[in-house]
Amino acid sequence: MITPGAVNTEATDAAKEVRKTSRPVPATDPDEVARIAFMLTTGISDYMYGSYITVDGGAYLALSTS
Repeated sequence: MITPGAVNTEATDAAKEVRKTSRPVPATDPDEVARIAFMLTTGISDYMYGSYITVDGGAYLALSTS
């Protein structure tokens, strides 16, 4: 996620190793996640019960298939 803290932080050695072997994932900003949170507070999600929603731009898929 693109935030001032993330942009100005040096990656750990473990994170650098993961990046070498996995596909790049799209970076996002907090507004992308806020849209999902907003959707959950409106009538759009009235029929949703007990669901897990992963909002990671496909990062989980990129890591699990590499």
